[in-house]
Amino acid sequence: MNKPKTLSIPFFLIALFFCISCQNNTKHKRHGANGNNIGSSSDAKLQFAIHLSKGQKYYYNTKTTVQTSLEVNDKKTETSNQSEMGMFYEVLQDSGNVFSVKITYDKLHIVLKKTDTEDQVYDADNAAESFEQMDQLLSNIKGTSITVTLDSKGNIISTSGSKEIMNKVMASMSSGDPQMKAKVQELVSRLTGPAFIDETLKESFKIFPDSGLYVGDSWKKQSTQSADMKFDVNSTYTLTSLDDGIAKIEIEGKISNPKNTTATFMGYNVESDLGGEQEGEFKADMESGLLLHGKTNISIKGYIRILGKNVPVKFRVKKEITAVKKS
Repeated sequence: MNKPKTLSIPFFLIALFFCISCQNNTKHKRHGANGNNIGSSSDAKLQFAIHLSKGQKYYYNTKTTVQTSLEVNDKKTETSNQSEMGMFYEVLQDSGNVFSVKITYDKLHIVLKKTDTEDQVYDADNAAESFEQMDQLLSNIKGTSITVTLDSKGNIISTSGSKEIMNKVMASMSSGDPQMKAKVQELVSRLTGPAFIDETLKESFKIFPDSGLYVGDSWKKQSTQSADMKFDVNSTYTLTSLDDGIAKIEIEGKISNPKNTTATFMGYNVESDLGGEQEGEFKADMESGLLLHGKTNISIKGYIRILGKNVPVKFRVKKEITAVKKS
């Protein structure tokens, strides 16, 4: 019988889920059941909005790869970690302008890789046969739900369910190290709380600006992505094409982390000076207004200051989101 391992939640695990967070013109037009123009046009301004119907279901699958490189005392440490998270989206109510969507966690799978060490694999589906506390934690999240209320522009009005998920997970933990409980609370919050809402759900619902667009138009977004450290992301989105009801958007962004920013990294309070770039593309369904597919790549480099020393660090984050309509 394998001895259970002590639960630890490294920076890289948290970074897996978040990190983190378009000019071809055609003249084909198509109209949906509600009469909105959902095709392509080079001479018409297009208004994007959320159009959902009660009972519709979607499945969103998100795959993330985080590569990290640290160099301390001329010794380089590299990690390459992957995560996969699957969620059901079910439309509970629609009033034409306000929608209620239930989001249920289905798949939670994590692989941690580090130089010269054995891969660590955690999976919510392995909990029944595993002694790993991380498997148990993920299993307690699987099947839980968050309900989101949003308007037709994709703005999130309210959410519920996060507190109940936190209570369930914390109740499953035996009394123990307060520091470990704090780490678990932080992880669960990032998977189900405000960070999840800001960095994941807004990516599905709030893609387009409130104003109308021509093919070839660009708009800007500012956001904060977070792992243990927060990064300011200034992105430019460009609507490059609209063909057969599918909008294609290209993304370019600059990532900044101002000098002398204090953060917690691997248990240390550190100052950091980091910067980088983001690139990617999204495809969105004009009829529903939802994201269908998205790929982003983030490259960050700079240094963190630990115990009086500047430590060079690099991050590369690759993220892919795929949606499938179930009904």
